[in-house]
Amino acid sequence: MSCSKPFCLIFCLLCTHLLARAAERPNDSRANNESGSSGALQRANTGYTKEWGGKSIHQWTKDLRHPDPTYRVAAVLAILNFKQAADALPDVITRLYEDGDASVRVKAAILPRMVPHHETDRIRIIRGLAHAISHDPQSVVRYEAAVSLQAFCPLNFEVKEERDVLQDLVKGLHSTSTYELREVCIDTLIKARVDPKNGPDKQVTEALIMHANHLNEAATRVRVKAIMALGAQGRPQDPRLLQNVLNVLKMPANFQSRNPSVRIWAHVAVIALEEKVNKKDLDTIAGYLKEREAAVRLEAVTALGALEEKSQDYVGNILDMLKREEIPAVKAAAALALGRMKNTGPSVLGTLIRLTEEDSRESLGVVLSACQAFVLLGANNAEVMRAMDKVLEHKSLENYQKDWVRKMIEELQAPRKKPLVKEAPKAPEKGIAPKQTNRR
Repeated sequence: MSCSKPFCLIFCLLCTHLLARAAERPNDSRANNESGSSGALQRANTGYTKEWGGKSIHQWTKDLRHPDPTYRVAAVLAILNFKQAADALPDVITRLYEDGDASVRVKAAILPRMVPHHETDRIRIIRGLAHAISHDPQSVVRYEAAVSLQAFCPLNFEVKEERDVLQDLVKGLHSTSTYELREVCIDTLIKARVDPKNGPDKQVTEALIMHANHLNEAATRVRVKAIMALGAQGRPQDPRLLQNVLNVLKMPANFQSRNPSVRIWAHVAVIALEEKVNKKDLDTIAGYLKEREAAVRLEAVTALGALEEKSQDYVGNILDMLKREEIPAVKAAAALALGRMKNTGPSVLGTLIRLTEEDSRESLGVVLSACQAFVLLGANNAEVMRAMDKVLEHKSLENYQKDWVRKMIEELQAPRKKPLVKEAPKAPEKGIAPKQTNRR
């Protein structure tokens, strides 16, 4: 049986923003080759942290086993500030298993997403986080562990220890303590991806079906994420399981829901899973582009972008929306959607160029999203490249944002040797709806 390729939903989720770390450097004068251990992690041009708070990393690591939990918490927080923090991660992960104080376990659950890790410790860290998700008695620890696990996604399904993580996430998803834990477990399942050989995991699919049903899940946000995940997983290999998925998506409480989020993503998931595209489903989604509430417009345009080529007929609708749109977040989402819909017509490129010209702090997200759209499209004609160069002149951009734009310019120049995406110079500006949507 043919299986549909999972559609682009991961970008629709709220991005997990890692906290910025500003390490002080009073004792960082040693060169990289003085790290004290041949296995110590070497970061480019960042050297080595000799001490923090008057102690070496070895002294702080020893404090992880101090009888006083306040010392153990202080040790985890101090390790964060060492450039060779990866050396201590295995000892920090041990606290997730052994520490009796939830305050310590919370900090230990957060640290893995804050610092790089040695590849040789990857499985140990993943298993530690997964065990916390399914076994820790405190919801806050389970929640933070699930968030940190996203930093290690997608999973390598050829490794059993990583593949088994799905079952830990399913256990977390069945938690009744807090809807936020269930929501983040689904977010992590989406980012974990799907086994490319065997397709969606049966237990995961069954758990998502359960939480996509309003009779079992009271939290709308969890239902929406479950619906999104069912679409993102692709078609189950078992025909009966696929039918169960379609049944829950098409139940009136989802397919005809009065809640725009539920209804939009139920239609998106059905489009992603069925062999043929039903224009009525696309019309339902596109209809919300004119909704009065900005959050609904944002979800609708994001949904059309997630469907990529399947929603090509609605490029014109998005361009029309942008003519009257005033909310920066919606404009930024529309720019990314245009990038994912693979239409390089002059109206699309012209609109994106105009978005890059919005030089105000409130429009930073719009400008950067338009630049990213060019990269997604692989559009590197002379007019686009001039527009990207002008973005670097925006006074509202911080230096790190300008560095990001420079990297995008470099990436845009790369397609001249190796295209990032297939260009479609012959495609009409309104796009072409695919005649056939057989997905792998």
